[in-house]
Amino acid sequence: MKFPYMVNHNGTYYKAGEDVPTDLPEMTDEVPDGALETHPDGSVNAYDENNNLVGAMDAQAVVEATGNAPKRGRPAKTE
Repeated sequence: MKFPYMVNHNGTYYKAGEDVPTDLPEMTDEVPDGALETHPDGSVNAYDENNNLVGAMDAQAVVEATGNAPKRGRPAKTE
């Protein structure tokens, strides 16, 4: 992945425009039914590249893997 600014990735600095290796899994638009549901303990189902259920990830592991922490504050109004 190329960035328009200098990047420090795993202790290595990359110049702007230089190709930076990514460790992220490949993303897909193919989401199995129930894949986005959260269990009562905050964990979510984990799937492999063939959309087979392989287990569950706890909430902290999801935040570490994706960088998406739950939003703080009052939930949005629903009508």
